[in-house]
Amino acid sequence: NTQSEKSGGLQELLSPAKRKGFIYGIIVALFFTGCGVNLIVLFSTYIFQIGIEDPTDRTPQIFTFLVGFINMGAAYITGLIIEKYGRKLLLLGGNVIITVILGLITLSAAVSSWGYLLKYLTLLYMFFYSITIGAVVFVYLSDILDEQGIGFAMLCSWGATFLSTSTFPSMVDTIGLSASFFFYFLWSIGNTWFTSVKLKETKGMTKAEMLNLYREFDESEQPLLVELEGVRTHK
Repeated sequence: NTQSEKSGGLQELLSPAKRKGFIYGIIVALFFTGCGVNLIVLFSTYIFQIGIEDPTDRTPQIFTFLVGFINMGAAYITGLIIEKYGRKLLLLGGNVIITVILGLITLSAAVSSWGYLLKYLTLLYMFFYSITIGAVVFVYLSDILDEQGIGFAMLCSWGATFLSTSTFPSMVDTIGLSASFFFYFLWSIGNTWFTSVKLKETKGMTKAEMLNLYREFDESEQPLLVELEGVRTHK
């Protein structure tokens, strides 16, 4: 048993019983990158200055303040609704709304006369991101994965975020802002499909039930695994 515990880590997470949940956890963690939030933050200063020619105009500072205010208010709202509506519904609703907003951002960046809408779409984006994907992803990962799984999933997420933020400026220079956001619009459609078809709700489940949600094992093994996970949860 001791030798088996030492050989855990990634090898254990990729074992037949845990592989599906681990892969799903990584995909959920990549929602952070796929929804384009880091790019919105990266270009928020530019977006808030669109259409402003007066250097004394404080509109960009006001919108930046509103983003911070929205994040605080959204955190409070999430705490009120997450247990009532569940994880999957909030993730699905968040991905749907974010996809629509990214589509509108893509159009607004392409049509010069719509450029003024970008700052308002950015505020809407940050609000719905903060009360759904931004908060619920962490909760869902802690539901379906153990500590090692969460660590690996977030490592993949941060790696994807680094690649995304480091390549996006060159994408904008090469194909333009609208086409660059269109790529993340398509990615967000994929996130929405995955949430709708593949993810399962964890609201109301015990920790043992959550950890076994995506596991694949023989029926004869299930009672033993549930019992073992229950013991581990209460240690």
